[in-house]
Amino acid sequence: KKSGLARMDASISTKPKICRTCLEEKCDYFVLVTDAGHELSYKLSSCVPELNLSVARDAVVCVECTSMLESAYTFRLMCLDTEERIRMFTCRSQMQNCVELGDVVSVERRGVKKEVDKPMLDVFKTEE
Repeated sequence: KKSGLARMDASISTKPKICRTCLEEKCDYFVLVTDAGHELSYKLSSCVPELNLSVARDAVVCVECTSMLESAYTFRLMCLDTEERIRMFTCRSQMQNCVELGDVVSVERRGVKKEVDKPMLDVFKTEE
């Protein structure tokens, strides 16, 4: 899913504001109290739960920090997805100890191949 932030232009101001995450003065930033800012706030809280976003009034996050946050959030989601795939593999395999990651990938590939091949079988069915 693409971020709403990528579609939104950053606020550009002649008066710089201080970024909540890097404490640098910037003219290009996202305001945290907008609709897109709520998405940004969620991602910040998700990646850095120790961050108290309510401590600063009218907080902004600069474009550079927003870009780094997007990468961190995407990385976090990828890791959580991978963890879920491994968890599902261990549940199906009823394994209690370490798994071989190659086995997880192999089983997933076989599952995808079966799903792809199945519709092809319907193409070759003969009418009776």
